[in-house]
Amino acid sequence: MEVKELINFSHGKQIWRLLLSPNNKLLIEERGEEKEVFFNCIDLNSAKYIFQNFQLEEKFWIGIEAFTDEMIFFHKYLRPDMPTHSGVIAFDLSSKKIIWENKELKFHYYYENKLFCYQQKFDGRKFYSLNPLTGEVFDDLEENNFLLNEIKEKINQASENSGYLFPEVTHPLNGENYFISARKILAEYNVVGNIEFILRDNYLFFSFHYSKANSGFNNHFFIIEINFGKVIFQSELNKNISTLLFDSFFIKDDFLFLIKGKTEVSIYKIK
Repeated sequence: MEVKELINFSHGKQIWRLLLSPNNKLLIEERGEEKEVFFNCIDLNSAKYIFQNFQLEEKFWIGIEAFTDEMIFFHKYLRPDMPTHSGVIAFDLSSKKIIWENKELKFHYYYENKLFCYQQKFDGRKFYSLNPLTGEVFDDLEENNFLLNEIKEKINQASENSGYLFPEVTHPLNGENYFISARKILAEYNVVGNIEFILRDNYLFFSFHYSKANSGFNNHFFIIEINFGKVIFQSELNKNISTLLFDSFFIKDDFLFLIKGKTEVSIYKIK
């Protein structure tokens, strides 16, 4: 296995969300102490930025509904002190511009080049399908719950086959054969807490915390080849932290994401 770093992202702000499009464009949402939100987009296939530090006119009370290879759909909030979403704002990646906005409808979901939205009525919701490029209404779905539930089920099935691998949790004394080589490495550290791991083909990806005298915890990541216990890659994710941090890595297709603290993410190509 080869591990090649593509991007190291850190602007010093808290990384709020990481979203990936089907063809591996990465959208990073950051939120700063000044109550401002920033958006950054990277094409992982070319390791080039599409845009950096983008802000909408509304600088904070804004969020992401959906992210595709061509579009980002944002929402505002009904009120700053309420979590209810309001409106749909369509942002085109190629032109890097807002191409339409609908203040009356609310996002429901995106599926097969259609945007499903609804209007909140006094007696319930009225659903529509929209052209994502123009905001034009394709269909008035009235209360076709059967169709909407069928589409929702298809979205859930697609999500299960989307190429993501997320860590499982195990104990350092795990007795599985694939963990024998890892235990040899772990024996060199004063391991604290559980271990996060992903088993992919003949490789074990794992992260753990260990304590050092008078310096809190460190968080270390390894990739090893299971049969021979060969270390393919390793990285210190966090140093001198006061609490244990989890969800520190994941895999999407052939990309490895290492999350370092709250403000940094490194993306690697693995093959």
